[in-house]
Formats: sequence, structure tokens, C-alpha cells
Amino acid sequence: MYYYPIILISLIFAAIYDYRTRYINDVIWIPSVIATIIFVVTIPDLFLQITSRILLIFVVGSILAYLKFIGQADVIAFIFAFSDSYSLASPITFMFILLCVIFINFVYVSQKFKSTIISISEFRRKPHWIPVNFNNVPLYRNINNRRDILFDVTNRDTKISVVYGHPFVLYIAESYIIYLIYLILFQYKFIVQTP
Repeated sequence: MYYYPIILISLIFAAIYDYRTRYINDVIWIPSVIATIIFVVTIPDLFLQITSRILLIFVVGSILAYLKFIGQADVIAFIFAFSDSYSLASPITFMFILLCVIFINFVYVSQKFKSTIISISEFRRKPHWIPVNFNNVPLYRNINNRRDILFDVTNRDTKISVVYGHPFVLYIAESYIIYLIYLILFQYKFIVQTP
């Protein structure tokens, strides 16, 4: 029963680091990599199912990261969140929970925080701001690319249009917590069977 807590802790640490700095150190994922390898190796009956699911998530996630819809750490978080395979319904359940969490957070953030104009210096101090446009030019889809462009601006009084936003890994971590609660309440046998 070590697998779920290790994945959960990695996702929580990744969410905290991403929220505070918009950067996730790869060291955070090492315990989850080890736990997933042990998980895959200790269940030979599900080896093909688990590895094919991980590979599929990696390919789809890599395409989304290449298209700048999500970041690389989001792909890693998806792999760990989707890698448990006792139930064929588990990815569908997790995806439904994730979509609900994203929708609720989006509604909350869009109602509470409207687009605003701030200085570059304030933007650099607070990583939760997501730049929308700079000098009336829309920025790239990828938030990290947007941020990198603005860190090169030398005039600290330059104004930019921003919106408030949470990192996607935070949504994945929130969803994983809800998913584990669901498993504990309704699918406890899967948690007990997991190494």
C-alpha cells in the first residue's frame, strides 16, 4: 500500500513548488518513478496493461506539451496519476474528477479575479500571475514561454495585462486526492491489493 501515498506526496510537492515558483525540480519525481517501477514489476499479470497505459499517456502528453497546451511536468504528473491499473474504469474516473476540478477552479478564479494591468516588477514577485498580452500583442499559449519573454524586459515600470491562474499540476494533485477518497470509499479492495 505504499504506491498511492508516494504518488500523492510527489504530486502535492510538485503542486506546491509549481504554485510558488512555476518550476518543478525533477528530484521531486524520483520516489514516484521508483514506486511505479516496483508497482509494474510486482504485478506481472498487469504489466502489459500498465506499461501500455503509461506509454499512451506519455505520447498524448508529449504531443500536448509540444503544442504548448501543457508543460513537461504536467505530462509527468499525468503519467503517475493515471498509472494505477487495477480497474479499467480508473482512468475514466480520474479524468472525470480532473475535469470537474478544472471547471470548478476555472469558475472560481474567473469570478474572483479579473484581468488586470500590473508592472513587470510586481509580475516577477508573484508567480501566480499569468501574462495575457504585452504591448498589445497576445503572448504564446505556453505560460512558461510567456513568463520567459517577460523576464527579459529590462524596464521594471513596463505594464502588462495579466490574469490570476493556478498551475495545472495543482489541479492534478487536487483531483488525485479526490480520486483516492473515491477509491477508499468505493473501491477499497484496489487499494488493499496495491503493493
